[in-house]
Amino acid sequence: MPETKIDESADPVETEEDPWARYERVKLTPEQVAKGRTELQKEIDRARAEGVYEKLIEWRARRVANAESEEPDQREDPWARYERMKLTPEQVAQGRAELQRRIDKARAAGVYEELMKWKGKVHWDIDIDALREDRD
Repeated sequence: MPETKIDESADPVETEEDPWARYERVKLTPEQVAKGRTELQKEIDRARAEGVYEKLIEWRARRVANAESEEPDQREDPWARYERMKLTPEQVAQGRAELQRRIDKARAAGVYEELMKWKGKVHWDIDIDALREDRD
């Protein structure tokens, strides 16, 4: 790819340069333009030799044919989707039984008694200034 004569150190926001002066500064030389066109033509010739354009035309034809044969998108009724996704009574009962097992396990471990010891002693909303003091 051709190299441009752009000055990377200049910040376009801070400079109050005339747009035409900037255009002249970054404009490609005739040699750079010719080199770029030559490289582009080489890429076009390579793509033609590999049959890229024919493959693209075939792909587009298949895509158009498939699009015409498909039926228009049918939007599903939200309530039908809800009914389809709704848990069965057996699944609800299974979830409740699992939750009760976890509650019983926590009770046996004394989790609730530990929480009651901390009731009223823990302040959950900490002031941002207090957090900053801890960092210092």
